[in-house]
Amino acid sequence: MRLRAEYLFSHRLPGLIGFDLFDGERYRFLAYAEGTTPIVKGSAIAWQNGRPRDASHASLRRWLDILYGFASTRSLVRELRPVGRFADATIGDVLVRPGTPGHAVLIVDMASDPTSGRRMVIIAESSMPARSVRIARNPQDPALGPWLPLVDGRPLLLPGTSFESSQLRRF
Repeated sequence: MRLRAEYLFSHRLPGLIGFDLFDGERYRFLAYAEGTTPIVKGSAIAWQNGRPRDASHASLRRWLDILYGFASTRSLVRELRPVGRFADATIGDVLVRPGTPGHAVLIVDMASDPTSGRRMVIIAESSMPARSVRIARNPQDPALGPWLPLVDGRPLLLPGTSFESSQLRRF
């Protein structure tokens, strides 16, 4: 969520920054800038209107901190479109396993061997809240550094976790 928000912010597209909360309602960054914040009311989300804020990068980071309390891998998987096959993966796609705890990682680079067709990816990951993003290492073949094989029919293996092609999603 942070990397998507940062990407849109850096491209001067603040109106596109928003994510679904656990109740399915969308929380936009510009709503925050206008003074709207979600609050917990029992088991539901209510909206509180306050003073308008600016749409600066510092405000974006404060909005993200609020967002992390109301959105999760469960809400993220509902709003992203399924890709389905590793063969169709592109840079920027997200692998999401919803749950408690859930996990999401981002494909940040991709290469393929022109002779064998073998596809490799580099994965960025973090924990919630996304304070520090890191590049995953290859637990199966350390000689490949961060490059991980992406093969349909086989899980993508990361340190401590794995993802199936059915968990591949796209914004």
